[in-house]
Amino acid sequence: MPSGLKDIAISRYGVVALVLAKVAAGRSFSQAVLDIAKSAPHDLSGKEIRVTARTLFRWVTAYKKYGLDGLCPKSRVLKRASRVLSDDFLAFLTTQKGLDPDASLPELIRRAENLGVGTEKISRSTVWRAAKKLNLPIFASNGLDQTDMRRFAYTHRMQMVLCDGKHFRAGDQRLRRVALVFIDDATRFTLGGEVGTSESGDFFLGALWAIIKKWGLMTALYIDHGPGFNCDDTATVCARLGIAVIFGRVRYPEGHGKIERFNRTMKADFVRSITRSHEIDPSTSSLTNRLNHYLTNDYNRRTHEEIKRTPEDMFVSDPLALSMPESLDKMEQHFVICESRRVSRDQIITVAGVNYDMPQGYAGRTVEVYRHILHKTVSVKHDNKMIVLAPVDLTLNATVPRAHPAKASDIKQCPIRSAADIAFMKDHQPIVGKGGDFFEKE
Repeated sequence: MPSGLKDIAISRYGVVALVLAKVAAGRSFSQAVLDIAKSAPHDLSGKEIRVTARTLFRWVTAYKKYGLDGLCPKSRVLKRASRVLSDDFLAFLTTQKGLDPDASLPELIRRAENLGVGTEKISRSTVWRAAKKLNLPIFASNGLDQTDMRRFAYTHRMQMVLCDGKHFRAGDQRLRRVALVFIDDATRFTLGGEVGTSESGDFFLGALWAIIKKWGLMTALYIDHGPGFNCDDTATVCARLGIAVIFGRVRYPEGHGKIERFNRTMKADFVRSITRSHEIDPSTSSLTNRLNHYLTNDYNRRTHEEIKRTPEDMFVSDPLALSMPESLDKMEQHFVICESRRVSRDQIITVAGVNYDMPQGYAGRTVEVYRHILHKTVSVKHDNKMIVLAPVDLTLNATVPRAHPAKASDIKQCPIRSAADIAFMKDHQPIVGKGGDFFEKE
């Protein structure tokens, strides 16, 4: 018995049992049926069922004769796939789908019209219902039935780390917040979390750096297509670190079901107490402390329903050694992104929507800008030195005097020697040197 029909049969049995109980208590069968029909009975799950006396007579009779199978609804299978479409068209549809499974239904309808198969006016929706009943391939070959979608699980810790962002509201003002949580795939151990105001590449990479400093490098990182993940900075930094980044496919629950299930748990345990609470500090630093306290002292030390152990015990007892970075200073250099920017005529460049003042002399030129994601600074190389640029202060620029270029008379220049002077000095060199000594001409 299919599960759907079995659920219906069990639901009906809950009402039939009420009738049988009244009959066992001394009521007649007819009176018991009428009493139950008038009282709006409930099934075994507590759901109210509206049923007539005639239907109750039929259910009880069927149960006594066939048992639970007698309470299953009868299937209404038509002898033909369609009452409207002709047999010739249905045969043509079946044949063409067998020869060309990727052909669309409108294409098959046009083929039939050109070949004169079926003289009636054919509706696309009618053909779709007929193809569905005939179990013909309706969708293209790139559908879910043709996609190799598999659930995955890794053996050891830090081989695969899952990360996703959970959006929520915080405080009585319901401020927008997002929590990034890193989960080890093999042990379900939460490595840490970070709370921010919105998803961005800099926010994600900053949270990733905190995980690397504490637990070391992971072999692979599974993320979705959020704005904080699907950006060039993320791919560039992870490629430098040697981390294999996997972007999950859209609508691929088998790939990220573990972290989606964790999001449900975190919503029930953590997020519910934060939303609309007058006692909660909605600042990102305060929420980050609360989040990591929950992950470390509650979730990681709670027995996981699937692995039957605590994530902390699984992670600590794993024999695979952690890959800690040898030098944090060298590792930080992987988070420096080099970009080209053109300097405006008023000595300004724009990086990530922020204007920065450039030194004098770069107007109209293209310069290499070094953006340090972790330190949130922008630098350029000036006179063979790296200098940190400051954001433009428009109020200060309105009062500070402008710098003026030096006049030509103030610049000390060496005398310019013409070609005639050079030729004369070549033929008539002085007999006395610069120190006053005498020398003979060679």
